[in-house]
Amino acid sequence: MTPAYVALVLMGVGGCLVVAIANGANDIANSVGTSFGAGALTLKQAIIYGSVAEFLGAMLMGSFVRCAPAKAALAALCSRLLTPDGGAAGGEDYQQGRHRPSHVCR
Repeated sequence: MTPAYVALVLMGVGGCLVVAIANGANDIANSVGTSFGAGALTLKQAIIYGSVAEFLGAMLMGSFVRCAPAKAALAALCSRLLTPDGGAAGGEDYQQGRHRPSHVCR
């Protein structure tokens, strides 16, 4: 591998990490901000509980979050492209999960 390729891959990984950390920080602020603001949790408790909840949610439910938007996007695309009238009729089959290609999330 060339040094330029390695540098590009490292910059991409670094960028992904920054976005993931920013997204997690925003999620924690949304989920425990009210509890901390109301005085039900101390700052330390809010950070710990929020971090544990974010980690467990990502590890246990992450695959479901990834598949749900893919199914909806594919259903909308297929109903528009594969019907003669541009999706005005026949889209129900795709929205209900019939006629789904095998490589889509199940």
